[in-house]
Amino acid sequence: MPQAIREVYYPMRREPLVLQVFDQLVWFSQQMLLRRCPSWVRPMLWCPLVMAGLLSNLAGQAAQIDCTRRPIDQIPPGTKVANRPPAGWTHLIFKTRNRLADGDVEAIPEFARPTSEFLFTVFAARVAPADPSGRPPWRLDKVAMAIGAQVGQDDIVLTTATQKELGADLGVLKLAILGRAEEHLKKVHQVAFSPRLALVDAPTYFADPDGHRPIVIRYFLLIRPEDGGLASLAWRIDLNQEGRYLSARSPAVLIQPNLVATTPLHVDGKKVTLGIPAPDAFATTRLPRGREVPIPMVVQGLAGRQELAPQDVLFLESHFRQALENLIASPLPQNPPGQ
Repeated sequence: MPQAIREVYYPMRREPLVLQVFDQLVWFSQQMLLRRCPSWVRPMLWCPLVMAGLLSNLAGQAAQIDCTRRPIDQIPPGTKVANRPPAGWTHLIFKTRNRLADGDVEAIPEFARPTSEFLFTVFAARVAPADPSGRPPWRLDKVAMAIGAQVGQDDIVLTTATQKELGADLGVLKLAILGRAEEHLKKVHQVAFSPRLALVDAPTYFADPDGHRPIVIRYFLLIRPEDGGLASLAWRIDLNQEGRYLSARSPAVLIQPNLVATTPLHVDGKKVTLGIPAPDAFATTRLPRGREVPIPMVVQGLAGRQELAPQDVLFLESHFRQALENLIASPLPQNPPGQ
């Protein structure tokens, strides 16, 4: 195939095998069409051209997906977080506070319990129209998390370096807890990103019948290009003894838009020494509140894979979008960008 035609159909430098096959079919079809083959044959020869165009479009979408694993961006300290998207962000995915709810709660001294519950976690996204005039398509610009606490009448994003100047002036114990939360936030990774989606992995502990188990909660954010709506999915990924990803657990949860909630924690008294909890003394008991969405069987394995290629993410996107469309009512139009 001439180089100019190849660049039109296949903008990626390395063509998957399926595209190489269609490459040859396109070349053959063009040769036959140029040689004035019978009219009844021509419709059949256009099929490879159409299919190659579709595959080229998919290849272009895959090329936009960045699968570089990196710590998630953080919302700037000082940002006020109410029950809606913070200033500079269009979607509040969730804002949650922990609450010691089950298990050996009495292992934590009563005076120390409020200290274990004073922080909140916020997860936000920003979408923007690709056209400066504000016309669609909308694109995902950024996702970020942060830790914060109440300062006066406001919930404000804090760090150990900024908390004093922002008016929190935390004591030694609360400052140590904030420092531990900061270190944990560094382990939350953005694993895939494109103008249409983001994948974020957040390690945590989950309360199972046999104890507190380290897991990963994977968040999959899908943008609706027509209006900037956002669907936020979450599911659990179990780990093996070495900490490698083992498998995804179905169902996923379609997180309630603008979720502001309390996360109930289970306390394992065996992990508390002299009233001081170990990192795995507290464990969540459920995924964020929302509507259950079965993980499509065809992507069950991919949903729990640790390392993903752009083609894998594209496959996940396709099947989860279809799963959302199969719900009685799609949530995307009801979650437009906030002001």
